[in-house]
Amino acid sequence: MKRNFLVLGGAAGIVFMTAGTSLAEGRHGFDFTTLDADGDGTITAAELSAAHSARFDATDADGNGEITEAEILARLKEMRPDGRSNRMERMAARMIRHLDDDDSGAVSSAEFAAADRSERILERLDEDGDGSISAAEAEDAKGKRGRRGKKDKDGKRGDRT
Repeated sequence: MKRNFLVLGGAAGIVFMTAGTSLAEGRHGFDFTTLDADGDGTITAAELSAAHSARFDATDADGNGEITEAEILARLKEMRPDGRSNRMERMAARMIRHLDDDDSGAVSSAEFAAADRSERILERLDEDGDGSISAAEAEDAKGKRGRRGKKDKDGKRGDRT
């Protein structure tokens, strides 16, 4: 399979960065309210998927149903104007390389949808198994960000549950 964990992490990064959100606190922050589209105090897989689709649309500057490396790069620069340009260029190229299954040089909406990790995110963060992420579960996730997460008081990184 063409996708690997790091690239999907990068894809998820752009997915959540483009709306100014991320499921774990960090450089891009977490805006629970933005993801909780219906305002019921929880985030569902449907809300995550809708946000994923909206981020594709926001990145597809010309509205042709595909995102190019240039569009991804432009979106990254818009979100992080102070970011390192060469790093963003590498990230955009890597995303195209790994998400563009048909090697067309662009990522179609179908290819982008295939990278939607909403169900996986929900499974990882829904601690009580009710099918949604509560504000408390989202807050709890901040300490469980995996190897790139902040170190705890013992110098260990968050759990990868």
